[in-house]
Amino acid sequence: MFKFISQIMKSNKKPLLLSIFSLIGAFALLLVAVGSFAWYATNKNASVANMSLKVGADDVFATYQVYMKDDDGNVVSNKTLSDEVVVHTFDSVFTAKNRYNPIFIRITVTSDSLYSSSTVSSKNMNFTISRQDIQAADSVTSRYFTSVMQFAMALESPSASYDDATDLYSTVYSEYMQNYSNTDPTPVFKNAASPQSFVSGNSKLDSISFNLSYTSSSWKNNNGTHELNIFLMINYGRDLIVDGGFASSDMSAGLDNIAIGFTSDLDTITINT
Repeated sequence: MFKFISQIMKSNKKPLLLSIFSLIGAFALLLVAVGSFAWYATNKNASVANMSLKVGADDVFATYQVYMKDDDGNVVSNKTLSDEVVVHTFDSVFTAKNRYNPIFIRITVTSDSLYSSSTVSSKNMNFTISRQDIQAADSVTSRYFTSVMQFAMALESPSASYDDATDLYSTVYSEYMQNYSNTDPTPVFKNAASPQSFVSGNSKLDSISFNLSYTSSSWKNNNGTHELNIFLMINYGRDLIVDGGFASSDMSAGLDNIAIGFTSDLDTITINT
């Protein structure tokens, strides 16, 4: 019996050795893959909390809703700016995860006086996003939100309608952000104005502002109440990530990225008319 097995091993020595080496190679790849996933798992999500929305006019009222994705890619829409709103850690290794990063804040403004005045001529609404006065966050390479985040704003079409929160997120994503490609799988904002961030050269701004122009046709008639809907979009800026040294610009060197989270230093969103 043992002699028979010995003969089989001798006669199949080369294929057997190849199989063994193949198994070793596969096991090594498995270890690398598991290690990579473990690297991603140890990343800390960045989070925004304790922000506020303020209106600098008596006859203007504003409400908002936050739309984000959880770790499984499901849309969550029951968060407020006072809650912890998670932005998934930027990842240039598992780039598909970056599809979960953007946060959309849908701001609904109502005002009889603004609507009436916009029937006469085009008007502007100003949105100022301020950051907290934190000295440690002043450097563009500090591990704070305003070092790596880009912001964009856009008016929602008054004819827009959505089946649910997931449909809204997908629609806004496709309308205002570029599709993924093989050369750059990182989402980049598409907006009429250039995407803005707090980073300016080697320093930081205390705030950034957006001026949105609207007319009477920009308002949505919601059962007799005229609403102006605006999207504020927050997402990682790829250039800011790379220039700040938080991740390698070389995809092949992705495992050398610094796996970190970012502390929020965002403060208020103020609406002025």
